[in-house]
Amino acid sequence: MSREEVPEADVVREREIFAAQAAQSGKPAQVIAKMVDGKIEKYFAEVCLLEQDYIKEPGKAVRQIIADAIGKLGENITVRRFARFSWERAATRARAMTGSPRRSDEGRQRQLPRPPRSPRGLAAPLPTRPPEDQRRSARG
Repeated sequence: MSREEVPEADVVREREIFAAQAAQSGKPAQVIAKMVDGKIEKYFAEVCLLEQDYIKEPGKAVRQIIADAIGKLGENITVRRFARFSWERAATRARAMTGSPRRSDEGRQRQLPRPPRSPRGLAAPLPTRPPEDQRRSARG
């Protein structure tokens, strides 16, 4: 959720990976250190909810949105829990539940069921409201 809640072992592991990648570029140690610090900042921006951009206001972090709300309301606000939604995870779960293969495995897109048809072969009309004078007469 925040930088403080990211396990230190994960940060150390990512820092080692980024350092190894930067070392392969053959740049000086001072430049490598700055590159690793920049990549760690990007890692926090991806992993930490409070560091991510707010979806309704790109360019503003969730932390900034919360700070603005605290300023307006004068109340302390903390994020205690959240739900993470993933489109890929939802699609995978839906395929598992329906037993349908992936589109790439099938080779063509699965067709959706057709809307109900009227006897003339046209799509059934949507229900409409009765005219105003009929509604008045029904009220009495």
